[in-house]
Amino acid sequence: YCRVNVADAEHSSHSVHPAATRWSCKSHENRQSPNSLQLSGDMMTAVEVRGGKEKDDHFSPGQSFTTKADGDDESRILMKINTQNFLDKTEEGAMLKRAVLRMMVLDDTENDLTICRLIREWSAAEVTWVTQPAYEGPKEKCITARANKKDQWAEVDISDWMRSWMSDPKKNYGIVIVPSGKDDATFVSHLDPDANQRPRLSLSCHGDRADANMVFKAKKTVLLKAAKRK
Repeated sequence: YCRVNVADAEHSSHSVHPAATRWSCKSHENRQSPNSLQLSGDMMTAVEVRGGKEKDDHFSPGQSFTTKADGDDESRILMKINTQNFLDKTEEGAMLKRAVLRMMVLDDTENDLTICRLIREWSAAEVTWVTQPAYEGPKEKCITARANKKDQWAEVDISDWMRSWMSDPKKNYGIVIVPSGKDDATFVSHLDPDANQRPRLSLSCHGDRADANMVFKAKKTVLLKAAKRK
């Protein structure tokens, strides 16, 4: 049997050591441990906005969120990763090698999704379709993603945006997920009671011995093995 006192472990997020960091992107002490974070309500915000007859209505966040486009009846997902809540001890964005946002798919779609960076403030407590913030255009500056496998993780590489948000947190207004077809795409939200299903952010830094994908796959394998034992 073995027990580690995390308060004395220099590389631990619970360490009292003044050089400790909450994740791996730190230059000194040779930290080279990428991380995969389960995003809770303290770490991210997400809400749906709907057009058409519901364009003036506000919808409180739930355990899932959906995006689709059917004429004027379009639904989008506004999302913000609250980087300051877990990156407050990091240094500069240039240290980040890769950042991947992963969301569990509840209803899959063959249609592409467009993810764009928002450029205005918004409040999850009151935003509607009419008051939703603008996103950075043109569409060529956005990211295309797929959610075509139910009960699998949809992946979005947001490395460039994360570097910018780390270096200048005040410019972090989040992202919007825009649909391209009538078929729904539904994801598990950050408010789901099962933490293993919530969105995840995988991070790796220049100098890490493994990238963000390797960390996520290793963590997924451990979870699957634990589920089989139960």
